[in-house]
Amino acid sequence: MRQIVAVSLMAASVLSFGQTTTKKAPAASANSNDWQKSKECANQAEKVMADNDRRAAEMGLPGSAGWTNHYSPKYDKCFISAEHINKDGGVGKDGPMFATSLIDAFERSFLATSASVGPTEGFCQIDHKPVACAKAETFIADRMKN
Repeated sequence: MRQIVAVSLMAASVLSFGQTTTKKAPAASANSNDWQKSKECANQAEKVMADNDRRAAEMGLPGSAGWTNHYSPKYDKCFISAEHINKDGGVGKDGPMFATSLIDAFERSFLATSASVGPTEGFCQIDHKPVACAKAETFIADRMKN
């Protein structure tokens, strides 16, 4: 009788050990939601950049030299990285100015800028406050990657 009980207990423990709980499939809705937000981000970025370039043209300023958009799941935001070139270098400056601006597409707000004027000067900011250019570039890169 002991053998039967021991075998029964062993069989029960093997069966219960071998069983797995129902595994949930990866959240398809999360991936689908990110895809939908990426699509909405691309549409919004096109509108924002068309408006920005139109306003620049109305003021006689150059528009963007190029831009990319990115929906960031980490920040749950739609970002635009816009490149600008000003051949005159800005107010009283010699040489061209190259700038990258980070824009929140839905709020239509500028979050950061990294600009170089000529070979040695730069102007960089985050939230309209001056910062070291390396910090601004890292800030922009993080939001465009994550």
